[in-house]
Amino acid sequence: MTQFCDLPNEIIDQVTAYLDLIEYHSLRISSTQFNFPLEPHLHWDAYLESTKAIYRRRFLPMAIPLLNDVYGPRVELVMAHKHYEIVCQSIRSKQFNPEIKRNILLMSLTQCVPQVLELLLMDPEVLINENYYLLKTIKKHLPTDCLQLLLTHTQLDPTADSNILVKTACKVGSEKHLELILKLPNVNPGADDNYSICYAAGMGYYGCIALLLSHPLVDPTARDHEPLMVAAANGHYQCLLLLLGDSRVNAGARNQSALKLALLNGHTRCLRLLEANLST
Repeated sequence: MTQFCDLPNEIIDQVTAYLDLIEYHSLRISSTQFNFPLEPHLHWDAYLESTKAIYRRRFLPMAIPLLNDVYGPRVELVMAHKHYEIVCQSIRSKQFNPEIKRNILLMSLTQCVPQVLELLLMDPEVLINENYYLLKTIKKHLPTDCLQLLLTHTQLDPTADSNILVKTACKVGSEKHLELILKLPNVNPGADDNYSICYAAGMGYYGCIALLLSHPLVDPTARDHEPLMVAAANGHYQCLLLLLGDSRVNAGARNQSALKLALLNGHTRCLRLLEANLST
């Protein structure tokens, strides 16, 4: 691998300019022959557009080993500034060590970068055997293709930790991810005495409740009708309507506790809905 101190001053200047182009303003580059700070360029946008293609073609092969050799711990800056083409080429050229690849993997999940994630999942040096990575993907606005890439990886177990993947999707109210997870074999959304539907009902996640009710392993009457109780207590009218539409749910359960909770918290619409279902 090319060492920075072995490069001629002219090349150091050019590679430094490339690194500066990707916004490494805070770094200071030193060598046995040359020592100077990086400074922001004038007319930044124009400079960037006019030189990007040239620098990418001529100096990216040098910048990649330098990033690994000198700036490996700071590769998150490249990801933060969304210079994903540099990261992708680095992975393809096998310049990053396994530890840096694992860090990039986590960043590609949290920043929702499927093109980087896909390359890493094809790399045998990247071992994904912890559901921690799965949990990091469950964010409401994460594209489903990132989650799909992870779920198709053979080392991942979406049912681990008592189906925590389903629970996490419900905790953030992510319908699109929950729908994807429920299609997987052996997933049990009714785990831990139907924790998921109880939580979703308390938070008012209508879409998640609808998906859960369609699964045969989910029981809306679990914990003595807790989903009904928490929905009534929090005034989630649409969720109540959905739950009461299930023939298994009894509006008068627990000695009409749902009505009392709705009345106590001033949820008039929920109260009238529950009363109407008592008379049917």
